[in-house]
Parts: sequence; structure tokens; C-alpha cells
Amino acid sequence: MLALIVNLVDNGEVKPGPLAWSITDRVGYAHAMLGGIVEERVAPLGLSRAQAVALAVLGEFPGGLSQAAWARLQGVSRQHAHTLARRLQAEGWIEGKRAGRERHLRLSTGGRRRMASFRPKMETRLEKALAGLAPGERRDLHRLLGLLVKTLEPDEQS
Repeated sequence: MLALIVNLVDNGEVKPGPLAWSITDRVGYAHAMLGGIVEERVAPLGLSRAQAVALAVLGEFPGGLSQAAWARLQGVSRQHAHTLARRLQAEGWIEGKRAGRERHLRLSTGGRRRMASFRPKMETRLEKALAGLAPGERRDLHRLLGLLVKTLEPDEQS
């Protein structure tokens, strides 16, 4: 990584190509580490990381979400979301209803209980992981990552 950092600057100017690689590397590494934190908290409860994320995303929307929006917010394909929804429904953690061509999903009572079994400890651990950032830096990081995601998402009007 040091060679990559050294190659970021040429005559005092940051080179966009190496910077993009470095950002990609750091975001990927942070993703892997934060994902590991989630995994260590939910695996003993018999949940996969994907299931925990799926429940947490759905838990942010008390009225539920369309399956397509749920997939987008998780960063997974519609097909993967469909498979995940079927598994979570079979466990009794989510409920799904057809609304025209779309399915509308929401947490069930069992899903809310399941979330309560892992979310507080997971949030405490994730907060500890971010303790090296000042509150303003956390907000800045959140804002910048949001901008990055927005630029990477496919244009829905195309």
C-alpha cells in the first residue's frame, strides 16, 4: 500500500487514477472489517450477515418497503433479494404482500424480536469501531460515502 500512496502525488498534484485505486482499496478494506464486526455479533445467534443486514434495513421502515427498494438499499440484485425474502419469510421474520407486480415487505413481530436480539450490541460494537473519528468526521464520512454511492448507482431514468 505504501507504494500506492507514494505514487498518488506527481509534482505536488494528486493523480486521479492512483487515488481512485487507493480509495477503492480503503473502502473495500473498511467494508470487510465492518462486515466482520456484524458477522461476529450475529453468527452466534444463527444469523448470517446478509440476513442481519436485510432485517436491519427493513427495520428502518416501519411501514415496509417494496422488494425492489429493499434490494437497492442492501446493494443486492432483485434476484438475491427474492431468495433472501423467501428465507426470511420461512423463518417468520418478515411478511410479504403482493401490490400489483411488486411485493411489499415488512418486519413481522418475530422479525422485530430477532432484531432486538442483536441490534443494540452490534450498534455498540460498530460505534466503538468508529471511535477514532470525531462526530463531525463521522458525519462527513457518511455524507461523502452517500455521494459516492449516488454516483455509482445506475441512473434509474435510463
